[in-house]
Amino acid sequence: MEISRHDLEVLSRFLKGNIVRIEEEERVLEEYRKIGWVKMGMKAVRVGDAVKVTPTAALTPLGKQFVERERILRSPWKRYLYKLINLPACG
Repeated sequence: MEISRHDLEVLSRFLKGNIVRIEEEERVLEEYRKIGWVKMGMKAVRVGDAVKVTPTAALTPLGKQFVERERILRSPWKRYLYKLINLPACG
């Protein structure tokens, strides 16, 4: 599965959890929630007599692994080091 650059940027903002601010973020997160990379939630804040509910999201451990791997594979320098470290034993 290939992640677009835009999706990777959105997912990176939610590595440790964050408030979903715009509908575009919500669309991307919902797409990856379906395959188990994102967990969604709600945050309730009391404002006077009313309660304001805002959506939140965070990556699951599986989602974090895939995002970190994509970051490595998209950076030429990191990709080189990753290949160098993971060479099979010679001989």
